[in-house]
Amino acid sequence: MNRSCHCDGAQRALKGLMLAAMALLLPVLLPVLPTSEAAVRSGSLPDELLRPIPTLRGRNSGLELAKGRFLVASRDLRDPNFSKTVVLLLDYNEMGAMGLVINRPTELSIATALPDVEGLEDRKETVWVGGPVATYQMLMLVQSSDRPEDSDPVFDDVYVSGSRGLLGRLVEAEGEAGRFRIFAGHAGWAPMQLDAEVARGGWEVLPADADMVFDETPAEVWPDLSERGAVKWASLRSPRQRGSSS
Repeated sequence: MNRSCHCDGAQRALKGLMLAAMALLLPVLLPVLPTSEAAVRSGSLPDELLRPIPTLRGRNSGLELAKGRFLVASRDLRDPNFSKTVVLLLDYNEMGAMGLVINRPTELSIATALPDVEGLEDRKETVWVGGPVATYQMLMLVQSSDRPEDSDPVFDDVYVSGSRGLLGRLVEAEGEAGRFRIFAGHAGWAPMQLDAEVARGGWEVLPADADMVFDETPAEVWPDLSERGAVKWASLRSPRQRGSSS
């Protein structure tokens, strides 16, 4: 995968999420960008980003590409940025796609990465690698029974945000708030780029699962989902197809 294409696609695909992400930049890099505070706070993306486009189906699962799906890297995907990764799609539309790698933790603590956020000093959570694009920017996945302020829904009770304010509220409400995880960088695709990669067999498309998103054993996430995709593929094949391979 071409890294520059990923960057270009992400820049065009999700202006709404990217503007929200600016609020959670690493303290050493704080560029000032024009934004609509009302749009960010409402969690709404521009209408032109929400129009559906023709979709391809994942080779193994029969699922369409869509926001809230898992992309499970095939065993043949050699790009070191995505080898043996699982990506949660945050959005997918005519302008491209954007997602977060969910199974690559780092040893960098969130307290070290965000020293100006109060209440993080004693927390043990670390930053996760969300992808090769804009690694100086941070996004947060949150699981909550109600939609948190300053967040966008991804699937079920999982939301994405780039708000320091929301992070502060989650820290203050420890024990009452849902799970959260912070990611540096993200993955992005230009229009139809991801479709082509799926068509070539680079990714399997599976339903997203909150327990997998927040799994405490990330080394097991890709093998488990790869196996799940293989089983699903076998169940979708016709008896004639199954017989022809024996």
